[in-house]
Amino acid sequence: MTASTARACLIKLSLCVYSQSNAKASSRVGIRGSPSSHRVSSPLPIGIRQCYNDTPIRRILNTASAIFSSRPVRALGGMSNRRERMSRGRVKSLIGLIAAVGLFAWPIAGVAGTLQRARPKLLPKREHVVRLAEREEFAQAERLLREIEREAPALFARGHYEYARARWRQRMGDLEGAARAFRRVLKRDALLRPYAAWHLAEIARQNGAWDEERALLRQALEDQPAFWLEERIRWRLAENAWQREAFEEAVERYQEFAARSPEFAPAAQLRIARARVRQGRMEEARALLIALSNERPVSERSNATRPIRSEDLLGLPNEVALQAVRQLDALDRARQVELTPEEHRRRARLYR
Repeated sequence: MTASTARACLIKLSLCVYSQSNAKASSRVGIRGSPSSHRVSSPLPIGIRQCYNDTPIRRILNTASAIFSSRPVRALGGMSNRRERMSRGRVKSLIGLIAAVGLFAWPIAGVAGTLQRARPKLLPKREHVVRLAEREEFAQAERLLREIEREAPALFARGHYEYARARWRQRMGDLEGAARAFRRVLKRDALLRPYAAWHLAEIARQNGAWDEERALLRQALEDQPAFWLEERIRWRLAENAWQREAFEEAVERYQEFAARSPEFAPAAQLRIARARVRQGRMEEARALLIALSNERPVSERSNATRPIRSEDLLGLPNEVALQAVRQLDALDRARQVELTPEEHRRRARLYR
């Protein structure tokens, strides 16, 4: 694999975002569909494709055109300054996009070359695997994947197929098989290691192994994942502390999350109020809930283009104020707090 091959791969990846409206260019770089429904096509390794097609990453790609369609900054100097600023801005945006989706040119270029050499025999099988996975026929896709592993073990390793197999097993409910495959990814695949650790933490959480989940989340965070996954990891670390009844640690982690991601501060404050109730600090909890019940709907907030939404974090409808007033009513009933007629009417409006 030469430097020119990697450079060409990087250019193709930039074109896939920069020329979303150009169907011909999109098909060359392996993207099918309209800008609102991008999914990765077959030229990418199946394992990376499986990771790339996760919903948060698709949201990033769907809004990525805004990065490149913004008007250039007006230069204070001559044309050289203007071109330099445009170049710097676009290079910075491109680097950020590549880091966000967790794709790098080197593994893509290497696998593309291997696929080219294996095309006569293995490429049809690989395309069949892709179609089966798209139809969510994961058992058949995995059987065909085992054939590819037997026939071309080097291609299997370089194509990140182990991650795809782990995700399919997880989707089929085979958590033990998925965990074994994810652990192999942890050992062998530096590119997808944080994603494997994240899914292993999910499995640990389903089994109620809170200490194991915390260790895996920390491991995923150390691997410097994409920003959308980092937000989820930090949120899960706070939720994990709550599950372990380490309420002060949970409050600190929610506060840190709110400082890093202010768009989701109301969701974090809702969790902090819940922790204060468990700590017996009722007045603090009540003050927080009253403030949150006055929070404007999330639809009016400026996080519409974020790859994560409040309901992704809370597992609840995207209405923090409604959730806050429900908790506030439950707290006041337990403490037999007398409400003024105005407060009764205010809360009633939130239930409508």
